Amino acid sequence: MTTSAPLIVLTGVTGKLGGLVLDLLLKTLPPSSIGVSVRDPSKATHLAQQGIRVRQGSYDDPTSLAESFAGADTILLVSSNDRSGKGESHHRTVIDAAKSAGVRCIYYTSHQAASPTCAFWPMRVHYATEGMLAESGMEYVSLRNGFYMDSINMFIRGVQHTGVISVPKDGKVSWTAHEDLAMATAELMLRPRIEQGRREIITLAAGEALDMADVAKAYGEAKGKEIKREMKEAEEWKTGAVAGGVPEGMADMLLGFYEASRQGDFLSEDGTLGELIEGKTISVKEMFEKH
Repeated sequence: MTTSAPLIVLTGVTGKLGGLVLDLLLKTLPPSSIGVSVRDPSKATHLAQQGIRVRQGSYDDPTSLAESFAGADTILLVSSNDRSGKGESHHRTVIDAAKSAGVRCIYYTSHQAASPTCAFWPMRVHYATEGMLAESGMEYVSLRNGFYMDSINMFIRGVQHTGVISVPKDGKVSWTAHEDLAMATAELMLRPRIEQGRREIITLAAGEALDMADVAKAYGEAKGKEIKREMKEAEEWKTGAVAGGVPEGMADMLLGFYEASRQGDFLSEDGTLGELIEGKTISVKEMFEKH
């Protein structure tokens, strides 16, 4: 007699990380053991055609989430990308809905710099969410991911035209590729359940750490051109960014990133990611060579 595999429900599958995790899980699990909770099911019809359970679920709608999580043993909570201050409430809604639906364990995409005092405010949201998970009484695994490598492009806009990275003073950052994070996440989610009451925080960060001077060098080597790193005073940089169309709130948030990086908040020497993927993590230079 065979029994069906426990249902895993993923959020964020229309985004990069969630989509990559889904693809990797499908290499091992039957589609019938996977569900997805998506804001707009019309964007996931291709998944339904594969036999994956597709249900509508919005971080703003507790009822829809409870329905999309029904029958799930485990869920992957991909953190909210909201920048208007709703992140914590979104995560609270997901956690409460999962608990009411009888979900056993939540995997949460946190950040290596999760802290109540980090100058880069999204890290405070991650820290608060980890507190919610701890208070929920549920099993959980908080994946403290390194800073997404793709984000570098947001900080060096225009470099292909100017040949200059002109930003405030910064520090080393463990820039980490979505592909590596997805491999590690899928590996962890597929491991057999060993103990009851699992409550764990795991850091997943690349072994390479670069500041903007290093990024300039990596970009130059990948593209075959000389790139300069120019230091800007914080207020001078903000004035130019806002004049160039960056919303003031976003500019302030990015200044928080530079401050936090100077304090070493985004630097990690943890080797767990490399161990899980059994290989060298993708480098910033390799990313630039591909894109």
